[in-house]
Amino acid sequence: FNENERRVYNDSKKLFEEEIKTLKNTLTMREEEIYALKSTLSKKEKEIENYEILVSEFKKDLSQAQEDSSYYNVYRSGTMRDIIRNLAQEVNLVTCLTQL
Repeated sequence: FNENERRVYNDSKKLFEEEIKTLKNTLTMREEEIYALKSTLSKKEKEIENYEILVSEFKKDLSQAQEDSSYYNVYRSGTMRDIIRNLAQEVNLVTCLTQL
């Protein structure tokens, strides 16, 4: 190489080395971004699972409350109360008969 070619070669080499360094830094930053996004995604998936569990429990509680409410409404309407009263009278009758 003559001096001019050597300078061009060295300058080109430095440019390529800087370009490679820049690309490596960019790659590292992108990998860090991907890691952070995966971590965030994992946390959000766990939050979703927790919310799904809460919703499921809420639905069960709501269903139970509706069931309890319907029993209460039946009892309050008198039907269940009448059934219980009749059963109590039958139990009293059986108790009286067994004591005779």
